[in-house]
Amino acid sequence: MIGSMDGDLHRQLAAIPGVPILTINNGRLHLLKASAATTRRVQELQTAKMGLQPQERVVLERERQQDPNIIKAQLALEKKQQRKKKTVGKKKGPNPLSMKKKKKQQAGIAQAVKQAIKQAQPKPKSKQKKGQQRNE
Repeated sequence: MIGSMDGDLHRQLAAIPGVPILTINNGRLHLLKASAATTRRVQELQTAKMGLQPQERVVLERERQQDPNIIKAQLALEKKQQRKKKTVGKKKGPNPLSMKKKKKQQAGIAQAVKQAIKQAQPKPKSKQKKGQQRNE
């Protein structure tokens, strides 16, 4: 990293790819954007990585000289392998945790019986609280 306030030095350093430049403006450090030379160099490196390596080119040339139909068959095989097979699974039901529970009939009858018993019994008298007298 190079920090400088000199504009001429900035221009000279911008011509060198991969050199970060710092400046101070109003008491704050600022990192300048990557120069055009740096971005060009990065693009060159990326395109070089994407292309065929020299060893791969030699192998391909040898195979092309042997039989061009073999290459086509190999490419077709690779494409088939790359495709994902769609799996047809069985039909899935709803999430059981998001569903209401089904009420059982017997449980409903039991609740009705309990309510009937509750209504038939008289209400118990309330107990006295300490310090209070009954008004009779």
